[in-house]
Amino acid sequence: MSKKEEGFQADGVVTQSFRGGFLVTLNDTGHVVTAHLAGKLRQNFIRVVEGDKVTVELSPYDIEKGKVKTLLDSPHKEFSLNAPIGAYVYGGG
Repeated sequence: MSKKEEGFQADGVVTQSFRGGFLVTLNDTGHVVTAHLAGKLRQNFIRVVEGDKVTVELSPYDIEKGKVKTLLDSPHKEFSLNAPIGAYVYGGG
């Protein structure tokens, strides 16, 4: 059996957010990457909004796609619980 190929990681900033946990990020290298929330971020309903710094694991087959592994820094740490659902990436609804 062959070992699964692993992608490499890059830090970036979220520029757009879509329903279902999909994001568009701009990496430090200047590449635009379409990514989705992965693992504990999705399970624990962690909200990722525009301007957040994230670590993205890029696919070895297509470097324009990846998954968000960790949330590094968020300028929106204290957000309003009464904000509309569309304001957050993965808030249910």
